[in-house]
Amino acid sequence: MSYQPPQPGLQADPAAARKQAEEQLVEQILGGELPGAGYLYPDDPAKRQQQLVKTTPQFVRDNLLRSIEVMSFALQLPFGEEKLADIGKAILEAAQAYLLLDPTVDENGIPVEGEGSLAHAQAKAVHQFPPRVQPNAAEEAIKEKHEPQSTALRKTRGQTPRPQPRVGS
Repeated sequence: MSYQPPQPGLQADPAAARKQAEEQLVEQILGGELPGAGYLYPDDPAKRQQQLVKTTPQFVRDNLLRSIEVMSFALQLPFGEEKLADIGKAILEAAQAYLLLDPTVDENGIPVEGEGSLAHAQAKAVHQFPPRVQPNAAEEAIKEKHEPQSTALRKTRGQTPRPQPRVGS
């Protein structure tokens, strides 16, 4: 190649040219953009901007999941800029924030409905150990009527155990 003098109207910024060359190299190596770099709306940046204006809980959940995924990719890098402990703590906090926004689980991460839910566990416990039924008024009246006879017969022979024979006597 021969030297081409710069054209007077086309002064190129060397930093911009270097950045563009780096982006082309990354796309060539990875086969596309860096992981997590806007994959929710890759083809339509206007839709992303529209979502930023009117934020919905689903949009926030999607972005939290995206940030968790990006942080997990950063955690896998051998020589990252951030400490592994800081990234791990950020992933934990993002996951806790996601649990607070997820309508299918409560604040402890237990499903609200379905097989593992708290209501399901309570119903299973009540079915396994039914609550004690309170006696009705008729039962109470009969018990009070026969109370003197029951106390009189409480220590009689029929209520005490039979003596056991002694072995070896």
